[in-house]
Amino acid sequence: MVLMSKMLKLFGFVLLGGCFCIFGARAQDASYEPVLPDGDQNITSGIYYDTVSPDLSNKTHEGNISVSGEGDLNIFAEQAADSYDSSYTLNGQLTVGSDEVIESQSNGIVSIINMSTGKFDFTMNGGAVLVQNGGNLYFGNRNGGTMNVSGVPSFYVQGNNSVLAFSGVTVDGDNNGNNKLESIFVSDMGTLNLADGTKINGGDGLKGVNVLAGGTLSLKDSSLQGDSFNLTVQDYGTVELDNSTLSIDNAAAQTGGETSSGAAIVFDNGNLTLKDKSKLEMTSGVDTGVISGAFSFTDSNVNISGSSTLSKGNSGDMLFSGGSLNLGTPGDTGDISKISHSGSTGSIRLSNVGNATLSGKSSIERTGTGGDIVVNSTGLVMKDEASLNVSTASGKVVFSSAVAQLSDKASIQATGDSNEVVIENNSNVTMADESSMSADHVYVSNGGSLELTGSAKITAPGDASVSDSEGVKVVASSVIMSENASIEGDVSLENGGFLGMSGNAKIDGDLNTKSTTGYSTISIGSTSGGSSDVTINGSIDISQSVLSILNGNTLTLGEKRDNSFKNGSYLSLGTGKLDLKGGNLTMSGDSTLTLRIASESDYGQILNAGTINIEQGAGLDVSIDKNVVSKGETKEFQILSGTVDGKWVNLNRRYEFDHLGEGKYAVTQVADAGDIVIMDGGTENNANTANAWLEGNNFANGSEAAKVYDELDYLSQYGQGSEYVDALTALAPDAAPLVRSLTTENSNQIFSTVQNRLEGGSSLRMKPGRAGRYARGLASGDMYREDAIWVQGLYNHSELSDTKEAKGFEIDSYGGAIGLDNYVTDSLKLGIGYAYTHGDISGFLRDTDVDTHTGFVYGEFKPNRWFLNAIASYSFASYDEEKRVSTFKVKGDYDVNAFGAQVMTGYKMGYVTPELGVRYLNVKQDAYEDSIGQRVDAVSNDVLTGVFGIRIKQDFFPNRGFSIRPEVHVAATYDFVQDDAVSVVSLPNGSVYQIEGENLDKFGLEAGAGLTLDVGNRLEMAVSYEGKFRKDYTDHSGLVNMKFKF
Repeated sequence: MVLMSKMLKLFGFVLLGGCFCIFGARAQDASYEPVLPDGDQNITSGIYYDTVSPDLSNKTHEGNISVSGEGDLNIFAEQAADSYDSSYTLNGQLTVGSDEVIESQSNGIVSIINMSTGKFDFTMNGGAVLVQNGGNLYFGNRNGGTMNVSGVPSFYVQGNNSVLAFSGVTVDGDNNGNNKLESIFVSDMGTLNLADGTKINGGDGLKGVNVLAGGTLSLKDSSLQGDSFNLTVQDYGTVELDNSTLSIDNAAAQTGGETSSGAAIVFDNGNLTLKDKSKLEMTSGVDTGVISGAFSFTDSNVNISGSSTLSKGNSGDMLFSGGSLNLGTPGDTGDISKISHSGSTGSIRLSNVGNATLSGKSSIERTGTGGDIVVNSTGLVMKDEASLNVSTASGKVVFSSAVAQLSDKASIQATGDSNEVVIENNSNVTMADESSMSADHVYVSNGGSLELTGSAKITAPGDASVSDSEGVKVVASSVIMSENASIEGDVSLENGGFLGMSGNAKIDGDLNTKSTTGYSTISIGSTSGGSSDVTINGSIDISQSVLSILNGNTLTLGEKRDNSFKNGSYLSLGTGKLDLKGGNLTMSGDSTLTLRIASESDYGQILNAGTINIEQGAGLDVSIDKNVVSKGETKEFQILSGTVDGKWVNLNRRYEFDHLGEGKYAVTQVADAGDIVIMDGGTENNANTANAWLEGNNFANGSEAAKVYDELDYLSQYGQGSEYVDALTALAPDAAPLVRSLTTENSNQIFSTVQNRLEGGSSLRMKPGRAGRYARGLASGDMYREDAIWVQGLYNHSELSDTKEAKGFEIDSYGGAIGLDNYVTDSLKLGIGYAYTHGDISGFLRDTDVDTHTGFVYGEFKPNRWFLNAIASYSFASYDEEKRVSTFKVKGDYDVNAFGAQVMTGYKMGYVTPELGVRYLNVKQDAYEDSIGQRVDAVSNDVLTGVFGIRIKQDFFPNRGFSIRPEVHVAATYDFVQDDAVSVVSLPNGSVYQIEGENLDKFGLEAGAGLTLDVGNRLEMAVSYEGKFRKDYTDHSGLVNMKFKF
């Protein structure tokens, strides 16, 4: 639509020029016929003329004129050799174009032209000008004379291809108080063109200029002015000014003791273009503080360039909401386009503007006595010396939930009394390439961030007359400075504020921190590496905060200043330097100095101190890299300088620090990593782990293993309570018999399940008969064989309590088994089955998920009351383990294979069956590597267990076809063979350590009870409980069985 409107305007001007050429030719032959008749006229075809000349210089037409279709009307003052003044009066309405849309481009043409060198007045009485549906109306001045149009109450331009054009014409809206111009309407793709010095003076009669529905108002080298009218641009309407002025004068000015407040500029989904020193302005002769109507651009596109101006001179806000804003010309610092507000109240507000760009030397300015510039939820880009300027008293530049990027000497200036720049509500302001910010105060709060780089500069001197006197105040937000960035003024951090300085950044002023919630942080140096010198050319007063100088960087403070750390603050040097330049430093009793000794020549230092006052209780936290000082060795380090008054509380458990005077300390290693384990009550396994990790070769820089090493090294020197031992315990393979216990219990559940299918009277059963007693042998003739398919649910919960050598665990497993058995002979039964279980293991600082698949076979030989049965199983299990090593998570996946067998024999004596047997289990754990590079070798061990027990059970037959069998059993077990489980671990640095696994007690007890229900000799259901008990270990299993006999 915008492109179409531009084509229409171009078409209008070309056609107007063509008319001038035609009129010039006609003037020479002086033939203008047919002449427009008087009275109401409706011209739909043909060309008509109505002219004034030296002979007839004043002419009046009575009646309305309508031109449409192929009609063409020319009204003009004829060209003459001598200059003369003339006039034409139309007592009626002028309409160009029909009420209906005509498909052809032309729908009536009217040309009103001054061809003379004198003055030509065109006056209308009693009617408006209406150009519609493709009509074209042109007012023009041809040969250097003047042309005035007056008496028109309204101009209407509506409909596609409709054009109303003025060239070199003055439209007098006042008309000496009669028939004042009240309104201008451009809509429905119509176009109003003002060119070549055209002036429309609406005076105090003009109420509104409306550009709607794709209409275009275009001014070139022209002006449109009126008092306190409304400019409304909606629905893709467009206003374009080229070296032109559109002015709303005397807005909200006092008239007759009353205040007019109706003036407004409203763009709603419209377009504004100002170029080549154009102005769109709302002015006020006397600003009384009464708020005018709206001055707003909503979802509109605003483009201002060529040193053009959009300004407001009366009270009320200037609002840009949505849409886009482009101010200035990229790369052209001669373009001083600006948006300005000079009213006594009201602010300039950018809210939710998708793209706001200031370039060239453009500016947004808030001057006058009050008001701010507010950037809210907007992306703002400023470059090429563009600026935001507030010079009102106590005025502010506010960024709220916004993003702003300043570069190429762009600036933000708040230069009035007690002015502020506020960056809040997660706003981010980035300043680069010598951009600058100047204000009495800069406040960064509520998650805001301010980044300075490329010699960017903030000047904020503060104001000692107010409570927050600092120049820059950072509350729960961040300021980051790099690449020669600077701040002139004092800086304050509060409640978790962050200040980062690197790349020769500088603060010319004092730095203080104060917090009621959270620690603030000052970070000196870049995390990306490299060294830099950072300057705070004043004193530092650090309270409840951390000042950290990253390795290799230097912080220089103001000369001979008093500096302090208090209220739990930390001065962390790493291997960096703090240069006091002759100043003093006080460390309060609850503060801490931390530093790192990386080598004999590379360590943290405080340089050029006057006096360092260490109050009682102040802590010294020095971490020392491996092999710098060996166990039993002493070396000297110049950690401090100047006069040192007081003594540190040493926080390092492995080293002693003796002050030799003037800041030099003798450092002695008194304990290695393994010694600290013993001091902390750890085990030999813990000591093996510690020595391998901390006393061996270095790990590759940046590797996960190197990070774990750093953590362990720190804990060995500064760990509290059991932190160090706990980390070592979690890091190593579990010393508790976790894998063997779970594998054993999975096998035992299978053995118990099958054992209940075998043994004693369950092999050969007698149908209920006389007294329900069992037959004594096959000769009785009442025996029958049971073949069956069965399913069983499995559940197990086992626990190992903490022991001296190992931490305990809990295991919950659940699953099911299915089997099929068959009588090969009357005394021999064989079966096969499969089981699946899932286990959840909660160990010490580790969790493990286990999936186990088991296949098994079984058989029983029972020729009489004596029986012999056997079971063999093979299982495959996958383990997925996650360990919590201090602040790290370590993962490992490995597989376990197991072969198990059980042989039992017994003799049934009525209700009681004594039984005796052995169990064998071989467990093989595959080698694996965890997520930090620890390789654990494969482990294999055997367990051989003897079992002796008694089983008591009896069948009851409440009625024929239904039986109940309760059962109890107890057994004692003893492990004749129990291999030690030793895990050998290889580290990425070549070190090796081993973990001696803890075994369960060899002696154990087992007890169980069950109840079986037999229905119709075809369906059997059973529930049972099995408990196994050893010292510090308990195991509980629940079994639910269903058997289908055939």
